[in-house]
Amino acid sequence: MQILKNRHLIQDTWKTLSADDAPVDGDIIVPFTRWKADKETFASHNGKVGVLISSDTNIDEVIENLSHFDLIALNFPKYTDGTCFSYAFLLRERHNFTGELRAVGDIFRDQFTYLERCGIDAIQLEDEEALEIGKRSFEDMSFVYQSSADKAEPFYRIRK
Repeated sequence: MQILKNRHLIQDTWKTLSADDAPVDGDIIVPFTRWKADKETFASHNGKVGVLISSDTNIDEVIENLSHFDLIALNFPKYTDGTCFSYAFLLRERHNFTGELRAVGDIFRDQFTYLERCGIDAIQLEDEEALEIGKRSFEDMSFVYQSSADKAEPFYRIRK
């Protein structure tokens, strides 16, 4: 499966495990609730560990354990739920998370730029063709109006 990472389509090297899948070697993403229930197993895992969180996840618990994660996948359950935009910004700006922040779930092309501005650097969709089309959405905006995690200079500071 391909993902869009840093505006480029690449092959995904991470394996997403469900609540019941047995751990496998290599880089894995597990639901945060599963990680909490079996921290010791994942601490000795042969590969990198990432977690999947949703808008109903207690972000404070995730933040307490940030040093254990190389990737945090933020699940957008429906396009009208923007909680994970806030989570991404908090993880990047306030808590200095430097690993991959990946958006998954109900995401539309017109949200790609906003995802990036909040600190998300990878997007995973079931429809890989939608990723290719969505990749072009980064060209839709030539300037921004406010500061954000992407450090782009706001328009009011650059206009003459």
